[in-house]
Amino acid sequence: MHRAALMIALVLVVLSGLVHGVWSDRWQVAEQPAAWAERLRDVPRDLGDWHGEDMELDGTQQQVAELAGYLLRRYVHRGNQGEVVVGIACGRAGPIAVHTPDVCFRGAGQDMMGTPLKYVLPEDEAAFWTARFRRENGGNPIVSRVFWSWSANGTWKAPHNSRLEFARAPALYKLYVVRPLIVPDVPPEKDAALGFMQLLLPELRRCLFPETCARCVP
Repeated sequence: MHRAALMIALVLVVLSGLVHGVWSDRWQVAEQPAAWAERLRDVPRDLGDWHGEDMELDGTQQQVAELAGYLLRRYVHRGNQGEVVVGIACGRAGPIAVHTPDVCFRGAGQDMMGTPLKYVLPEDEAAFWTARFRRENGGNPIVSRVFWSWSANGTWKAPHNSRLEFARAPALYKLYVVRPLIVPDVPPEKDAALGFMQLLLPELRRCLFPETCARCVP
């Protein structure tokens, strides 16, 4: 339970980090981001053997950040009780493109282990940045891996300059998948979170980008 609370806190830090971007540029939520945010309600809580429970951002954080919408959900595997936390922020491209975990998590006492690596899921051609974060816990450090990516058209990308890449996007989603690591040095390609992501990404395409999904079922 402690690990779950920690992961939720990590995602909250990143989502609330959007506040600075809104204050500095005074972005406003437009009509299209609001419409895109409504689609987050359709993301299923059940994905194969995974069951999700919704979490909520602090109301003040959401209001100040002027997010068009967000999804924050903890998924638990019914069999092995493994868990991941999924966070999706939606809004105008400016604030959504910035404040990545390698910056925000450090502000919450998380030490990034090494440098972020790019990982591509071959089946979905989805690109993610991924990094491990370590937090001291009374001599029992907790290590989590975070995958993060952006999408404005159904393809998840991990550009070096996300703000420039999505500058012309009318709206943008940013996705985080956070998972605690029992074996701290497990490589990304061996991470059990990948199986979960292979279930999640087709559903995100269906729900968030129905106009681009040729395989969607009405």
